[in-house]
Amino acid sequence: NPGIDITAAASTVRGLAVGGFPADGIGVKADNVVVVGNHLGVDALGSSDFANAAHGIAVSNTALNVTIGGSTAADRNVIGFNGGAGISVDNVDTTVIIGNYIGVQADGTSAAANDRGVSVANAVGVRIGSAATGEANIIANNTNDGVTVTTGSLPSITANSIYANGDLGIDHDDDGVSANDVGDADAIPNAPVFISAVNNNGVTTVEFLLDVAAGTYQVDFYLNPSGADPSGYGEGEQYVSTVTLVHNGSGSQMFSHAFGAGAGASVSATSSLAGPPTSVTSEFSGVNAVTALTSATIPDSGVRRSNFSGAGGLDPTSPAAGAAGVALDVNGGSERAVGPGLDIVATELSFSAWVRLDSSGAQHVVISKQDQAGNPIYELAVDGTTGEATATVRLSGANPSARGGTVGVAAWHHLAALWDGTDLILMVDGLEVDRVAAVGVLATDVATRTVIGNRADTSRPLNGRIDHVEISHSTPVINRVTTHHRLVADLSTYLTVGGQQGSPAGAWTVSAAQTRSGGFSLAAPQTLAGQSAAWAVATGIDEPGTVFESWWWFSTDTGLDIGSGTRATATPTDEYEAALTSPSGWELRHRTGVSETVDAAAAGAPSTGSWVKVELWTDQLGTSRLFIDGVEVTGWTAQGTDIASGSLGLRAGLLDGGEQWFIDDPRARRLVTPEPVTSLGPLDRN
Repeated sequence: NPGIDITAAASTVRGLAVGGFPADGIGVKADNVVVVGNHLGVDALGSSDFANAAHGIAVSNTALNVTIGGSTAADRNVIGFNGGAGISVDNVDTTVIIGNYIGVQADGTSAAANDRGVSVANAVGVRIGSAATGEANIIANNTNDGVTVTTGSLPSITANSIYANGDLGIDHDDDGVSANDVGDADAIPNAPVFISAVNNNGVTTVEFLLDVAAGTYQVDFYLNPSGADPSGYGEGEQYVSTVTLVHNGSGSQMFSHAFGAGAGASVSATSSLAGPPTSVTSEFSGVNAVTALTSATIPDSGVRRSNFSGAGGLDPTSPAAGAAGVALDVNGGSERAVGPGLDIVATELSFSAWVRLDSSGAQHVVISKQDQAGNPIYELAVDGTTGEATATVRLSGANPSARGGTVGVAAWHHLAALWDGTDLILMVDGLEVDRVAAVGVLATDVATRTVIGNRADTSRPLNGRIDHVEISHSTPVINRVTTHHRLVADLSTYLTVGGQQGSPAGAWTVSAAQTRSGGFSLAAPQTLAGQSAAWAVATGIDEPGTVFESWWWFSTDTGLDIGSGTRATATPTDEYEAALTSPSGWELRHRTGVSETVDAAAAGAPSTGSWVKVELWTDQLGTSRLFIDGVEVTGWTAQGTDIASGSLGLRAGLLDGGEQWFIDDPRARRLVTPEPVTSLGPLDRN
């Protein structure tokens, strides 16, 4: 029997030291019991001679609404040195565990190991910690898991400090690390998978994949200043931030989040079904070291920005001329760029780069991601002997490869590999040169890094330059790769200011007649109705989410049909756009060819004769929101399937009655959700 056996409902146990018993310290077998301010297994002096042979606190017997601990120091239970769990919850409903020290003494740091911190079995409605003031538990130093969850239990485990436990921080089914299941078919959310974590001037930005069922999720981030768990799958020593996101359930999706901490530590995360109340928390993710952004760090502007550091003597601060802008210059020796794992967990993959070789006669590796046995998980290279490009992926233990094309010396060439789950397609200079059958499960290895310009063992160095590296968990259509090659190969097409769609350029004019800041603005031409819209488009914008903002001035609110769009094609027949259809107001719509669909009805009253700021946010899923003069007039609205491109467009669809329309200060920036508004200066917002 326990030292104290509570069988009376609505009991409170406070201010006791309970230890030295041959079983549990306190047993709870009744409803509405509160256990606060006690020492269990460890006395006020920290002596281990006070240990209980079994659990510190054991809640059982279908007890309902039990509370252990509280948000104040006076309500905190200190639980240590017990032979079983610090707290065991078995066959109960609705137990709240908050504000306790479990495995540490009253000073909050000195070790007082239980066998495991918290054990949950056959229980529903269990909440362990929260981000509310004082409700986080410290669960540390225990011999086995910090929290063990078994037999159908689905507890919420958030914002605690869980570290230095002998096994996992959180272990579902008590069987070690649980691999993420594709599509997240079970009741426990998959853990996030980190792409990168970079600290710049005190702000850490993390990018991660999440493969879960459709729903709203809370992702909690933790730093581990004492070091990563030996398993590589992290605990959560220091809770730092939470982001709530909506997942459409269509496989592994990328997200990013920024918080004000992280230099010198590793980061881990959990995912939970969002509440209130929050429920069903994953195990901890694998850890990712937080990289400090320095002059030796290469900011890569691919489909998702990641950060690669120079290795083997590579100096990224001394680039060479690139295909567009500047490029990495590697010397054919041990120089290489070493980055994050970029461990793609998906059924699609694309990887590409621009390459300019300085010599032939060798194996030039452009992009390499290997497993720990040295097998290429994905690799893009040039066979210097034959001049052919090669692409390899690892699927279900095999390595299908494609090869072809001609990659000459002293000239820029674009290489792209696309794996769509069925075929591996190799493209050189915008053209498909080989296609091989490639079916299977893509290999993963979170412990290995992606390398640019070599292999990890420096066995296949590239001698030349590399530019515009992109690695993505999705496969673009072939036409997009062809268009990308054309745009970079002919830089004059990067910014096109054109007249009516399909007609020669020149209908738009630069005007000083109406400007916002005293310089020049872009003046829209007079246009006819129908499909003769005039347009201006900037191509080559390749971000997963974009905020496109511009300032508009128009002379009248009658008879207008004008718009600005994101992810437009080279001519903006395909785009998500914010449109003004005066005098109704602004609406969200998308255009595909000649088809136009209104996604959100007009909102906001037009203002004529003054400058108006139009701000269109579009994320990677084709969901947009619209701000006019900094006020949200239309919330997040789905706009159909992703228009796979990378452009921004301004379109004058109807200005045939003498109306005047001017555009000034158009610009774009990357979308970060939630946007760190407080860190944006006045130039960013105004």
